[in-house]
Formats: sequence, C-alpha cells, structure tokens
Amino acid sequence: MKRYKKEGIDIVDSHYRQDEKKWTLMEKLLLGLTPQQYVAQALRNPFNWILAAIFAVGIPIILGRFIFGLSWVTHSSNDYPWGLFLGFGLFAMVPLSSSGFQLGTTVEIFGRHDFEP
Repeated sequence: MKRYKKEGIDIVDSHYRQDEKKWTLMEKLLLGLTPQQYVAQALRNPFNWILAAIFAVGIPIILGRFIFGLSWVTHSSNDYPWGLFLGFGLFAMVPLSSSGFQLGTTVEIFGRHDFEP
C-alpha cells in the first residue's frame, strides 16, 4: 500500500502503520490524527456547522415528540386530528404529485419526449 503524508500526518490507508504494527481502534476512528487535530479539522469544515444547526433544532423536537407525544409537534388533538399533516399534504404534496402526473402525461400520452429527463 502507498503511504501518504500530508503536513506531517500519517493517513490511514492500510491495516498497518509504518512500524508494521496494526492501527488501534482510536487511530482508525480519528483517521490517524490526534484528538486535537481531528477536532480542529472538524471545526474548520463549514458543512459541520450547518449540520450542528440542524441538530440544534431537530433534537429537541424529536425528544419532545417522544416525551409529550405526536400532538406536541403537529398540534393535533381530538378536535383537530390532522394538524400540520393536512397543511403539509395540501400545500406541498398535492402540487408535487400533480406536477409529476402532468409531466408524465405530457411525455407518455402526448408523445412530447423533449420533456423527458
């Protein structure tokens, strides 16, 4: 196997290190970096910041759903059982399915193959 060195860091690309010992589990998990190097490179990645924002919003909602029930998230009750599901289906899923049906009809029934993907 080839050995790659970047900025003095051994990159894990085989089962054995240069000294012919096997990589430890921690070295495999951290991709051959020290914990400080791994955290530093993870913080430099802007996609990780986007995921952190999504998790910061999503995890409390998921926990609230399991603790307080589905109505806590969807605002549904016995009086109004559909809650947000009805609004989402009406304003998002119906237009999407309708446009797909219309495009399929245009291509298959009317023979307009210039509309195929």
